[in-house]
Amino acid sequence: MKAKSFLGLLLILALTLGLIPGMTMTAAADDDYKLWVNGVQVTSGNKDNVLEGDRDNDGKVRFVPGTSGDTNPDHILTLNGVNLKLGIKPSDKSPYAAIHYTGSKKLRIILTLGTRNMIDVASKSDSVGIYSTNELAIEGNGSGSLEIKAYKTGIWLNATIFINGCSVSVTAQNYGIEASSVAVTNGGRVDSSGNGDYGIGIGISGNNAITINEGTSVTAAGEWFALGRYSDSEYKAVYNKIPGIGWTDTAGTEGKTDISAVSDYSEKQSLSQYKKVQFPPEP
Repeated sequence: MKAKSFLGLLLILALTLGLIPGMTMTAAADDDYKLWVNGVQVTSGNKDNVLEGDRDNDGKVRFVPGTSGDTNPDHILTLNGVNLKLGIKPSDKSPYAAIHYTGSKKLRIILTLGTRNMIDVASKSDSVGIYSTNELAIEGNGSGSLEIKAYKTGIWLNATIFINGCSVSVTAQNYGIEASSVAVTNGGRVDSSGNGDYGIGIGISGNNAITINEGTSVTAAGEWFALGRYSDSEYKAVYNKIPGIGWTDTAGTEGKTDISAVSDYSEKQSLSQYKKVQFPPEP
């Protein structure tokens, strides 16, 4: 009986440590994050240095998973001067993206103080810089920057994107930024261009808005139009709390017109007549 008990204890220990082939115990959290960066899936095992061993990005990507409580409900991905050139397409229904997220929590991308972060997947057909199926925030403390170059869309998500206290520059063929709604806050700076024949600088879906708050700056350009709702260009999509300027060409040389600020959400306006806009008038 003692021998059987001892063997039982050894079996339990082996299972716990993952020593029996075919029966290794992988942490459930590994698959729950549903986040890939530069083609690497984020797991509980690599979250402290997601791109370890990458010549350009070792030590520059860190992930902190959100908790179920109120203390830290959101996932946090910190970028510290990255240069991302690879992507992944986890399924046929999703795009090839350098940062690819399909998790259930809001994802906050934090740009480390004073760092310049790059995503360049423009050479890959139909590529996307950042893709998310949930809310996304790109945040800094006033000095972090992120530059995105993609073929299809720079930032694409089926939810709201918040750009807070950092600089984000986006260039793509279709849409610079495509989301259900966009909010630029807390000193955020955005420069977004859609350079293709049907390009849109910042496009939204549904009955939502592109909100440009005081103390921020936004420049958008697109061959179709600069910013608005892509399914209905006449929809009043822009809630600009600061004045701006619009042009009828993407170079900003023709049809220059002042754009008045609006003080209430109900006064949102359509600016689809412009192929380039700038808020405020002086950068």
